[in-house]
Amino acid sequence: MLSIVAVNADFTSDASILCVMRTIYNRVHDDRFPDTIEGVLKAPKQFENCDKVCTYAKSSYDYEKIKLLIEKVFIDNYDPFDGANVLFYASDKVAAYKVCKGLILVKHEGKSNFYEQE
Repeated sequence: MLSIVAVNADFTSDASILCVMRTIYNRVHDDRFPDTIEGVLKAPKQFENCDKVCTYAKSSYDYEKIKLLIEKVFIDNYDPFDGANVLFYASDKVAAYKVCKGLILVKHEGKSNFYEQE
């Protein structure tokens, strides 16, 4: 999870990492997605695979810090979306309609847009 979160947050900021983690959290708790973290992370074509950049990610991130951010979301229930059920995100260079139908922009953080679905 640490590598996937780091890679999917585009190596930007703690705020971006928290948004990615909350998106994962929301998916685990939404009936349309698997009900485990592993199931959500391994779902086909959902999260960028970190295998190719895992070595870079490990050298670029303080994993102890990421663990604290994970705890902030999964244990302390931190929500950077103020209650919005954000289930999707993508690079801010990708149009929402290319990600999924019926998306509503909730937040822009780092280099990503975070969406809930109508």
